[in-house]
Amino acid sequence: MCLNDYLKDKMQFLLFQILCMMAAAGFFWACKVKAGQMALFFAAWSFLLAAFLGMDFYRKKRYFDQVFAALERLDQPWLIGELLPDSPRLTDRLHREILRRAGKSLVDEARHLEREHREYREFIEGWIHEAKRPLSAITLAATAGGADGSPAPMAASPIAAPPIDGRRIQREAELLSAAVDRALFYARSDGVYRDYVIRRIKLLPCVYGAVDRCRYYLMDNHMEIRTEAPEDMSVYCDGKWLEFILVQLLMNAVQYKKEGSGLILIRGESLPHGQSLTVEDRGIGIPPEEVDRVFDKGFTGTNGRDRGGATGIGLYLCKKLCRQLGMEIEAWSERGSCTRITLLFPDGGSLFTRDE
Repeated sequence: MCLNDYLKDKMQFLLFQILCMMAAAGFFWACKVKAGQMALFFAAWSFLLAAFLGMDFYRKKRYFDQVFAALERLDQPWLIGELLPDSPRLTDRLHREILRRAGKSLVDEARHLEREHREYREFIEGWIHEAKRPLSAITLAATAGGADGSPAPMAASPIAAPPIDGRRIQREAELLSAAVDRALFYARSDGVYRDYVIRRIKLLPCVYGAVDRCRYYLMDNHMEIRTEAPEDMSVYCDGKWLEFILVQLLMNAVQYKKEGSGLILIRGESLPHGQSLTVEDRGIGIPPEEVDRVFDKGFTGTNGRDRGGATGIGLYLCKKLCRQLGMEIEAWSERGSCTRITLLFPDGGSLFTRDE
């Protein structure tokens, strides 16, 4: 802070003082005050004004020198609002409060971004391990001699190739595709509102599409699918993202099924203020104390730790997507008997005037 900049900042105040002096001189002249008395008065006025400006300049320079010195010592300059020295001036105190609030907001945002970055990194690391398993299985199936995993005999010629377990490859490809879909949605989850169109769609085609996307995985695990929904039942949703949700629910049902064959029951019902779609499996169920946490990010629970391979991200993404689509998702389970996930679709009749 230099004197020249200070005087420029005080230019309006100085012009006001000069105008006041001119007005006082006119008044004294009209009152026929002697020139010597007028000179003494204006000399005193100028001295007091110069003293005031000098003291004000010194006080402000000292204050801002302290501020800049503290700023130089900080590794995180946005915290300067917390370290500003006290000042008797109201404007300085207000500026300090403004900087303190702005710095706190910036710190909160930085922590939020750091947490999101850490969670994203952890998800990507977990996804890589999740994707490596089906990739390894596909490689093994393509080079193995059969479904039992026995090594293929040496080919008699470079053209010959070992037999390929196509069904196993299809199953693992479905798992890999589902993992890729989860990663894609996670990466775009904060901007998914740009990539969906809510309109009136038939419910059963979405259900059949989701089943078809993981049919080999269902078949290899001997899962029976039963659907109970009217053929003409429709909901207001985005078909692509609804299939994504259903695929996650179907794969969860397979992962936590009982030994042997399993059953998945998909029911659609009309409600007074919308529609519901329930995916119920007759699997091992969820402990009662964990049901309310199954949609939490990264929560694998007792079953996930026992079975292995759980990432705790699938149902979290379903919950997040449902919230963005204006839907609700609920979980109910009975330990050792079944698990029921219900999607609640709002009645779009009052929101949309056209089906398309």
